[in-house]
Amino acid sequence: MPPVQLDKRDLTKAELKKFGNSLWPAKPEEDPTELKELLDCCFYHYGEDDDHDEADADEQWKNFSAYTRKVGGFAWLNALHAFDGDKVLDTPLTYVLSHDPDECGFVSFLLQMGADANVRNSSGQPPLFLFLNAGIAKRYRTFSLLMESGANDKAVYGGMTMVQFAKEVKENDRVGKMVWEDFQQKYPEQLGTKRQRDF
Repeated sequence: MPPVQLDKRDLTKAELKKFGNSLWPAKPEEDPTELKELLDCCFYHYGEDDDHDEADADEQWKNFSAYTRKVGGFAWLNALHAFDGDKVLDTPLTYVLSHDPDECGFVSFLLQMGADANVRNSSGQPPLFLFLNAGIAKRYRTFSLLMESGANDKAVYGGMTMVQFAKEVKENDRVGKMVWEDFQQKYPEQLGTKRQRDF
């Protein structure tokens, strides 16, 4: 059987408007296998052209366009998918942050396409927590992208806000320390030595 011919033209303005309106309500893919494979390669390879070696932004956009056109919109972008069986359901963003936290370029791409920086996975973990919990693999640029996209640093998980969690992990790596320093600048009064326990 011949491979399915994918329409890899760039999304038109009319399609972007139509698909943008389909972002909510979020709807997971019944079988997220194909989407998981695309996320694992950051949309650089898709279909019959999957033998490219170079990471090409144009190819990434064309593959994203082809997949979005195939599934009929962006409803998958903020939905919880069973990428790893039934263990934890993830949005594409929480999946990438859990599995490849140094991929700041792809995180940026997902956020630009409409990924919500506050939608949690099925365990209740917000994207910012997944970033902070990633260990030495994380990049400061990813933190900046999440914050620029409206990530809630006062979101609570495990009884702590993201600011409090950042304080807990600040000594783990260089990026963790940079994040904590950013929060100290953002909340100088609340994180001053006298009132730090109250935040």
